[in-house]
Amino acid sequence: MKRLLPLAAGALMLSNPVSAEEQTKPNFIMLLADDMGWGDIGNNGHPLIVTPNLDAMADNGMNLSRCYAPCATCSPSRAAILTGRNNLRVGLTSYMKTPADGFVGKWHLLESEITYAEALRDAGYATAHYGKWHVGYLCQEQTPKNFMTPGMAGFDDWFTSHNILYTYDPYAKLPNNKDEKHLYFDNGKFISLKEGQARPELRKDDATIVMDKTLGFIEEQAKAKKPFAVAVWFHHVHNPLSQNPELRKLYPEDMDDKLALYLSNVTAMDVEVGRLREKLRELGIADNTMVMFSSDNGPRVAGPGQAKLIAGEANDGKFRYGPSGSPGPFKGGKYGLWEAGTLVPGVIEWPAKIKAGSTSAVPTVLTDYMPTVLAAAGIPMPNDRTYDGIDINPLLEGKMTERPAPIQFAAGGSRSLIKGKYKLFIESKRNEQNIMLFDLEADPYEDNNIAAKMPEKVESMKAELLSWSKDAEADYERSLSEYNAKN
Repeated sequence: MKRLLPLAAGALMLSNPVSAEEQTKPNFIMLLADDMGWGDIGNNGHPLIVTPNLDAMADNGMNLSRCYAPCATCSPSRAAILTGRNNLRVGLTSYMKTPADGFVGKWHLLESEITYAEALRDAGYATAHYGKWHVGYLCQEQTPKNFMTPGMAGFDDWFTSHNILYTYDPYAKLPNNKDEKHLYFDNGKFISLKEGQARPELRKDDATIVMDKTLGFIEEQAKAKKPFAVAVWFHHVHNPLSQNPELRKLYPEDMDDKLALYLSNVTAMDVEVGRLREKLRELGIADNTMVMFSSDNGPRVAGPGQAKLIAGEANDGKFRYGPSGSPGPFKGGKYGLWEAGTLVPGVIEWPAKIKAGSTSAVPTVLTDYMPTVLAAAGIPMPNDRTYDGIDINPLLEGKMTERPAPIQFAAGGSRSLIKGKYKLFIESKRNEQNIMLFDLEADPYEDNNIAAKMPEKVESMKAELLSWSKDAEADYERSLSEYNAKN
């Protein structure tokens, strides 16, 4: 059993304090899309997508135009979000795969890691996870040793699948090459294909299924006046996508079906964002609740077999979109550390703290989530390990104009460092001569490698990145040793 984390002397006071009889600690909701591109939201310039609720959320909160996922693939980002630590430190540079398991995809988040859910739960919060997990298997029958459930990671209530599901009517059939244990578990109880097909509440849009669970949990906590933290991790818009027929009607009949399929799956999440925002206001807790929407990595638009992107008018005609998502005007996509691999939508609404209509181009990363919510709840960070995320409450309050710490990325053999306006990119750790430097302020689309023009800047940032990488890789080795000892 993990140690309890002590509370700070006093909880953070909100700008609109409430009476002593009412709950004063803020609530936290993280809405996480899967494989959604930076451009897949109306506020970021998509010419066709229907996202009125996300747009309204941004208009009433803050749009983070330089919000980064911790990594360019799913599992590493999710592990980093949960722990506030770069994915390299927790033993992962690709999805559910490490040398320790022969790269077969049975990795799990280690129990020695402390998640934000554990810290909040130990401080009196009710915690829940609904949707996709993908940082550990959910039962011993599926893999006897390589499992880590949301319950083991600090979530009191969970209705969760291990990985992908069909996004509309997920119990219609199993995803290709997946066994039944990829379907939902309800607090550890497996819901089989046969059982799910007989339950009407599980035969609709998966985003609705996940939000139904969320709203029920929130109502229960609001009635009890108990602070809560919910992770709503949608399966949308990762393949296999399936078509919600009602949402298809929101797009032109003559639109390419594959494009309409993708866009309507984004809209499915948007509809549920609308239901959530309405419920928070109905319960009178919207002001005291931080809601964040983002994605675990960029879209699947790079590589062989991907459909050609369509040029839009935004960003001087550099904006691109298609049936696998939109990287906006940025280079690359999922799996790589070019900007579009990690630059994702970032919208935060929190009326008690954030001025409506705020925007920020200060770089943030989802590894910041744990330090931020713990600081807002008045809970100290554990001091026995290294954290890569920072507390961005000052940014949300309009008091931070520059990020005080760099952001590091590790994906496969690639490394990159963002510090101020510069990005150093080592595309392959095995070839440190292939180093690129970009001025993201003057060249956000990474068109001009200026490494040859600024050798001193390259050397200083390279030394900083390699020093961080050495330290993180030491944590990586410790994580693998712990994993091997268990398995």
